[in-house]
Amino acid sequence: MNISFSQLDKISSEIKEHHKHVQIASLNNKYHVKIAVNDVAFGWHYHSNSDEILIVLEGTIRVEFEDDTSFTLEVHDSLFIPMGTRHQTIPIGRAVNLVIEDIDTETTFEEN
Repeated sequence: MNISFSQLDKISSEIKEHHKHVQIASLNNKYHVKIAVNDVAFGWHYHSNSDEILIVLEGTIRVEFEDDTSFTLEVHDSLFIPMGTRHQTIPIGRAVNLVIEDIDTETTFEEN
């Protein structure tokens, strides 16, 4: 049995970088669960081979899409982003969220 325990608030409080993802678990050797800490925008990008789920743990994150749709996510909000969807995440101050995506996720960055 391979049980994993994480204290998410402790992990996030130790992150001092402007943007960092830390893997906290792997599901069925197929999906990563990561904690992401941001205080700067994570520019326009897409994932060609994976859907993505964001779950906000702390702060506020605005997620913008190329069709001018946007969502403002606050604590306990989640957002499903389909594979191939071009988007950017913009934290309002410091924000912490969980990211669930394929273990082999490819991220392609683009200029707006």
